[in-house]
Amino acid sequence: VEEVRNGNIDHALSMTMSSLQRGFVAPALNHLGGLSPSPNLAPMGVRLRLRATYSEAGISAAAKVVIRALKTHGVLVTHRGPAFGLLGERHDDWGTFDLQALTHIKASDFEVLGHGMINL
Repeated sequence: VEEVRNGNIDHALSMTMSSLQRGFVAPALNHLGGLSPSPNLAPMGVRLRLRATYSEAGISAAAKVVIRALKTHGVLVTHRGPAFGLLGERHDDWGTFDLQALTHIKASDFEVLGHGMINL
């Protein structure tokens, strides 16, 4: 909340994905998140970055802070859960921000940064 309020997130974020490939990449060593052998799914620990071309037009200031962090520092897949669920601290003030635009981000809006898959 403080980072969004201050207008800058200077680190990668953490997110969930609903379906994951069996295997993992560093830093998710020994953390098996998925059961599927499909190479079309991301493994636990993969780092993604929102494409620089993702439009920020008409997006609230708070959502822009998150989107710029996703474009600059990326996001690590750290848990299995709702697709593209961003993880953050629990705080009552989250409801004061208009973050609706973040629900429109799709898998195709990201690029994969490194892979180094460890198959299991």
